[in-house]
Amino acid sequence: MRKKRDINIFTITILLLVTFSLVNNVKAQAFGEKNIGVYPTNNSFEDVVVSTNYAYIAENGGDYALRIVSIVNPTNPTLIGSGARYGSDSAHCIDVNPAETIAIVGASNNVYIFNVILKDNPNRTKEINVGSTVYDVEISGNYVYCAAYSSGLPIINITDLNNPTLLFDGKYSGYNQNYLRDIYVDDAKGFIYAAGGNNVLIFQINSSGLPELYSSVDIAYTAYSVYKISDTRLVAGNSYGQVYFIDITNPASPSVLGWLILVAIYMIYIMLIQRAI
Repeated sequence: MRKKRDINIFTITILLLVTFSLVNNVKAQAFGEKNIGVYPTNNSFEDVVVSTNYAYIAENGGDYALRIVSIVNPTNPTLIGSGARYGSDSAHCIDVNPAETIAIVGASNNVYIFNVILKDNPNRTKEINVGSTVYDVEISGNYVYCAAYSSGLPIINITDLNNPTLLFDGKYSGYNQNYLRDIYVDDAKGFIYAAGGNNVLIFQINSSGLPELYSSVDIAYTAYSVYKISDTRLVAGNSYGQVYFIDITNPASPSVLGWLILVAIYMIYIMLIQRAI
């Protein structure tokens, strides 16, 4: 249910700055305006998926991995449901299907499957251990694709919500412990883009729905994120604060178009603000 839209470098910078400020709060805010609503917690929120009426939150710490907050009235966001975590797992990521009946949470080495038809009573139907920290999850049809660090790209079949199964253990062709941290599933093109090691990896989804490593491009330092901004462009971020723009006109041979450093962009942004005052 991740909203896939064209974004530019300025937007990415602002989103990162806002993300760093959200440690223990979820805020509803229009750019340039004051916060219009806050839902506070004693724990940290690691990931959020937002629909028209709800915010689905991956919470790290406490007794719960999933929080469902009503944003029907954005000035007064209200907790309406919680999903328990397993043991001492730390939640890192979340995705929700378009019908808002299934929520998937990556927590430590486990993938939690929640039935969220009843928003006030999320039901964790099962947790599946994929062998390494799950940093990102994406639902695509009846499958859940996971960026599971050294376990690669595990896939879970959720056709039967009460009995989900591990369809694929993550060890794709060319697997070399690429330490995956982020993925973007492109259903229309049949590709998966992943941030792993120092690379952006491109997988082709075969006729069985399984990933095959198709190509890759080096972005110099540990890759933390990847996002498709158009049919021919990816944007990716690394641990050095660099944002890379990647040409995927030919997915078999992706190339770096250029890169920018977020700190430099932020300083320019601050100077422009000061000049405008």
